[in-house]
Amino acid sequence: MGRGRVGVATSDVGWLQWQPAVVMATISAIVGFALWRAETGWARGVGAFAREFALVLSLYTIWILAGRLSIVRVDEGLVNGRWVYHAEQWLHLPSETHLQNWLIAHPWPARLTNGYYAIVHAPAMMITLLWLFLSHREKYSKWRVALAITTLSCLVIQYVPVAPPRMYPQFGFVDVARLFDQSVYGPLGQGISDQLSAMPSVHVAWALWVAAVVIAAASSPWRWLVLAHPIATVWAVVATSNHWWADGIVAGALLAMSVVIDSAVRRAWHARRGGAKPPPDAPPDGQLVDVTVGANEGLVAALPMSTSSGSRRSST
Repeated sequence: MGRGRVGVATSDVGWLQWQPAVVMATISAIVGFALWRAETGWARGVGAFAREFALVLSLYTIWILAGRLSIVRVDEGLVNGRWVYHAEQWLHLPSETHLQNWLIAHPWPARLTNGYYAIVHAPAMMITLLWLFLSHREKYSKWRVALAITTLSCLVIQYVPVAPPRMYPQFGFVDVARLFDQSVYGPLGQGISDQLSAMPSVHVAWALWVAAVVIAAASSPWRWLVLAHPIATVWAVVATSNHWWADGIVAGALLAMSVVIDSAVRRAWHARRGGAKPPPDAPPDGQLVDVTVGANEGLVAALPMSTSSGSRRSST
């Protein structure tokens, strides 16, 4: 029995597997496209929601399956992780072991941090996306595209395997989640997600996206409290030795790049149309309308609306 054992290991978290995700995405896509030209407003609204749900499930499935590409490249991942470690030293970044050692000495914060790392990131992203779709339709298209570009960019980079800090005990790192019997991982290459995808951190990318969306869309002065989420996420991924500092830095850069790219493409698209003003996205008189009408501009038109390819991509 490990130190500070909790009743249920985090590895028992029942994340949706890719097979049912594909089925659900396919059904949602069929419903969505069947209602594309529906005559009633509520039917068009249901169709729009179904298409967006299919897109989210497709990205989720790609996220799960892409992690398996680097499973057989363990030696390369360990070499690349060691390079990141030495690069951080050269840049004089603070050592992740300082946070890790404090956490190990405080069992209850350690358990909470392990749970936060394993559970919060994906539901927080999905809830924010749903809130944006239902409450701030005029901003939904932009931030949905930014999320898609950021996630896909992370997955492309993660094709190059990078081992996380916890795989280097010779440098003083400890697998904090395994120490408390809360690991989301089984043997290498098994468990909820691939273990050699530390760079960049999808955890951090999604947490920053959530904060950016809430701050940009909401009007309440309390919206700034959402910054606690990316701060807590960075703490969770680093203090548990699941990610390097550099993983979070790269994730933030990718999100910023995604927003810039989408904005540039939209401006170019409207300029190509002769400077025509973009059609308003906001639904008239509170009516539920198809968000994809008027949103299929720029990069949105290129996004898949049906299935493609499961914590989380945890070493994400």
